[in-house]
Amino acid sequence: MNQAISNSPLSKISTGALALLLILTIVAIYVLAYHFRNDYDPKRLIKSYAVFFLPLLGVGLLLHIQVILIVGIYLAGIFVLVFRSNHYFYGR
Repeated sequence: MNQAISNSPLSKISTGALALLLILTIVAIYVLAYHFRNDYDPKRLIKSYAVFFLPLLGVGLLLHIQVILIVGIYLAGIFVLVFRSNHYFYGR
């Protein structure tokens, strides 16, 4: 069983770098949702998160993370951002 796991391509992914990228994304989501909490136009929030992709891609490539994983973390962050911003919009 150990040989099957060690031969898997998933075992060669650096989990520390992946966790760092995920934490960076979550922090950016919370900052953006808090910054735009009084702005009810979602266009500015979406544009700000779209601009966040370039630094995320750069950091991810510096950490030698595959591009598909970076895009996956970014897309998952969109769902978290929507629900986090709804907390501020409807929490009144």
